[in-house]
Amino acid sequence: MTTREIDARAAARRMLQQCAVSRPEQIDLDLIAASVGAEIICDDLDGATASVMRIGDHARIRVSRRIRDLGARRFSIAHELGHLQLGHEIPFGNARHVVERICKPLEKNRRVSERTANVFASEVVMPEPLVRPWCAASYVTLDPAREIANTFRTSILASAMRFVELSAERCAVAYSLLGRVQWIKRSSTFPDWIPKNRRLDPTSAACDYYQTGSLDPAAHVLDADAWLPRDRLCVGTAQIVEQSAAIPELGAVFTMLWIPCGQAGEGDVSRPVET
Repeated sequence: MTTREIDARAAARRMLQQCAVSRPEQIDLDLIAASVGAEIICDDLDGATASVMRIGDHARIRVSRRIRDLGARRFSIAHELGHLQLGHEIPFGNARHVVERICKPLEKNRRVSERTANVFASEVVMPEPLVRPWCAASYVTLDPAREIANTFRTSILASAMRFVELSAERCAVAYSLLGRVQWIKRSSTFPDWIPKNRRLDPTSAACDYYQTGSLDPAAHVLDADAWLPRDRLCVGTAQIVEQSAAIPELGAVFTMLWIPCGQAGEGDVSRPVET
């Protein structure tokens, strides 16, 4: 994690402390926004999911009506609060001339300001001290992410990514479109071996979704080379656990991957083959 991301997380925690948040049900984004002089409205936005602007001493956060998922809407609001609290450039507007900072916080963006606003948002809606108990799960599937989502009113995808951030297990979330991996969010112990645009293996449930339009929601144990390069595995018997969920409106699938410790030897998938 970069210095700016660490600072963003600290800023989010300070804001939660100032609002006396100590339980998940106290993460009321309308009240939190009001505490920093911002109002939240749902509106029609062209080509964006959320925006923020300053009006005098106040700020206005607009969230697209197209966002139906409560968790996605809450993350978008927290993202815009991040721009405000982190001192990012926010346009000033008035009744005659409205200029806004337009964001798509639900899409991957390499800009530093967008990344740090996402880090801020994740800490606001899923504070580490409150989420960490779910991240101690010894058997990794999407079940802990679903419990986080239900408790914190977040999306399952965002919850799965937060789980991976805080888990000590060798796990990752793989996001796929049209049968190819678009990005990976991995724990610090999961090998960095899955490249972008890797084609999904036919044995994976994620691949089935693009071939049949249906998805088996159960967790499955596969040979590790279904996801990891065969030439990087120390033995051919290594296995990986996967569980997938679809986002039909985006035509996307995200998959929780887990390499159980000791299931085929600690070194089987944790280091490259020596040549």
